Amino acid sequence: MYETSSLSDRTDIMLESFTIGSFEIPSMYVALAAAFLISYMMIWNSEEKKHLFSHWLNAAIILFLIYKFSYIIFNWNAFIGEPLSVFYYNGGQPGLLMGMIVMFIYMAYRSNSLFYAESYSIFSVAFITLYGVFELRLITQPPYIIMAVASLAALIAIYFTWNRFRAILMVFITLFIAQMVIRFFIFNGESILALTLMQWWILGSIFYVLLTTEKGMRDENGPQLP
Repeated sequence: MYETSSLSDRTDIMLESFTIGSFEIPSMYVALAAAFLISYMMIWNSEEKKHLFSHWLNAAIILFLIYKFSYIIFNWNAFIGEPLSVFYYNGGQPGLLMGMIVMFIYMAYRSNSLFYAESYSIFSVAFITLYGVFELRLITQPPYIIMAVASLAALIAIYFTWNRFRAILMVFITLFIAQMVIRFFIFNGESILALTLMQWWILGSIFYVLLTTEKGMRDENGPQLP
């Protein structure tokens, strides 16, 4: 097993930052913004994109609010002693995990067509690709280098298989399972209960895409699986 467990806390939520003048931008935010842009460009001609991004915006707001105000739940005594502290602190990793769970529940409830699953698959592969590339600034073990290259290849493959959801779904599932396995052995070893937040996000993404795909296939008026 590779000795990188000491890095897990540092890379679990936020990687190094890019410095632009006097500003520091966390590389995770850069990866998220770039993945959003990539997915937006790929579904540019879709008539459903306005509904999709409204749906994603609501999900992001839910995630942020729960992450922020779960501080009250996990730090009740401190909040009672100083109520204004809620504006300066957040729920930490437990709050972020709670937010992600509620976010995926909301997204699964609102998503009812293959378009949602396809768009999220594109966004997820783009994000995990960029995240993996930025992660190499801190972690240079061979499995991570291989996964970064494989993720980039997967993103390119999705670009050339646009509107072929069966192929996109297979690329997404294969890549995310491989990511889960490699991250498990590097960060967790034999412990399955100590998953990092990125691993929880990967699991949530897999379940969300599979559930949304199943809902889309059951919708008689929805698109057929190409």
